[in-house]
Amino acid sequence: MAGQCLAILSISYTYRSVESWDKKKIAALKKALWALVVESKWGLNGRKTNFDMKYVPEYSTLTELHAGKGPQVQRSRIEMRNLRAFAAGMAILLVVSYGMYRIVTGLVKALRWLW
Repeated sequence: MAGQCLAILSISYTYRSVESWDKKKIAALKKALWALVVESKWGLNGRKTNFDMKYVPEYSTLTELHAGKGPQVQRSRIEMRNLRAFAAGMAILLVVSYGMYRIVTGLVKALRWLW
């Protein structure tokens, strides 16, 4: 179970840390979900809906349209913190595993010498 979690964590954070891979993954997921929801026989079966499936905000007197630079990719500090914690954990796991390997091989050599 822990191995599966570590594999999923490493794949997920690897994809998120490389921007081109992240964009390809997002595009592939959009295409797959579109095929699943709209085009499959279990979804809409290729038919149109009676409503828009996209949220379009309506601006009123309480909200104003902000003339910004447009959508920008923002780096999340939480994700980078988690990535660093994962890398540190993997480094510690590697060092402990190597130490255990050395101890076990030393014990095996000692037991062979006794026999």
